[in-house]
Amino acid sequence: SPLIQILQQPSMRVFYATLHNNKPPTNDVHFRRAICYAFDYESWIKHSMNDQVDRNIGPIPNPMWGSLDPKTEFGYTYNLEKAREELKQCKVDWKKYLPIEQVPLAGYPTCVQGAEFLQACLKRVGIDTVIVPKPWALGTEITRKQETTPSIWWLWRSTYYPDPHSWIGEM
Repeated sequence: SPLIQILQQPSMRVFYATLHNNKPPTNDVHFRRAICYAFDYESWIKHSMNDQVDRNIGPIPNPMWGSLDPKTEFGYTYNLEKAREELKQCKVDWKKYLPIEQVPLAGYPTCVQGAEFLQACLKRVGIDTVIVPKPWALGTEITRKQETTPSIWWLWRSTYYPDPHSWIGEM
C-alpha cells in the first residue's frame, strides 16, 4: 500500500499510515494522491511531533543505505489545490463511500493524533473520516481479509535488523 507519511525517530522507528489500494475509494490512485496532498507534513512534524522527528519520503529510514536522499528526492507536499485536482480526476464516486474509516492503534496516542490530524486536513477538501481505534490484536485480525481491512490504518514500525529488507521486504 502507498504510504501517506513516513516519519523517523532517532531509534529508526517509523510512523505511517497505509492506504488500502484494493477497496474503494482508496483503490483509486487519484483519491490516494488527494489524501497525500491534503496532509500538512510540516505542521505535523513541527506542532504534533515537536520537531523531534525527520521526514522520510520512502519506506527505508533516512540514515540506512538504500533510502531515498531527502536532499534530492521529494515526496508529497501539503497542497490543497493539488488534492482538489486529484479528487476531480477520480474514476470512483468517492463521495458515496464517506465517511472513510481510519483505524489508529489503540493505546498509541500518536496514532490517534495522526488520524485526528488527517481528519482535519481532509475535511478541508471535503473528505469526511471516522476514527475507530483498535488494539493491535484486533487490527491484525481485521486486516487478514481485504473486505475488512480499513481504508487507512495508522502504525508504528521498528527495524528487526539493520538492512533495507527489514523495511520493504517484510512490509
